[in-house]
Amino acid sequence: MQLTIRIADDRDRQVLIREYIQHYSPDLEEAQKYAALHLMVDRALIAERNGSFAGILTWGVREGVRHGLAQVTGVRTELLFRQKGIGSRLFEAAKRDMEAYFAGRGSALRNVYGIAPESVATAAFWERQGLRKVAEVPDYREDGAVGLVYVGE
Repeated sequence: MQLTIRIADDRDRQVLIREYIQHYSPDLEEAQKYAALHLMVDRALIAERNGSFAGILTWGVREGVRHGLAQVTGVRTELLFRQKGIGSRLFEAAKRDMEAYFAGRGSALRNVYGIAPESVATAAFWERQGLRKVAEVPDYREDGAVGLVYVGE
């Protein structure tokens, strides 16, 4: 099966809106802002397998380009395509995109970080990508939910 990973463009606006509504909030106005943010400022990488949406990874620059900090703001694989390495392939592509993005602006990628809900599967994913847990964030997204901060080079 053919896997294609590409940077989202305007034809993906509805995919980004749907992702936000399904996984973050049903607020359409916020979903539209999320889509605009990832098409004009931050980045979104779309994975497609044989032309079908298979997953997404979003990331953005933090603290200005000269500091070399990138944050993975979301990564999700469609249920049908899980456990097939798509998340890892998305992360690899995102890391190359980050490196090229910073280099194209006269800087270098120094650190990648992400915050994710606490779970065994999530921890294993981040560790496979070479990131390590450095902190816990209490009440992450909702009361009682713990988020973990992962950092890597």
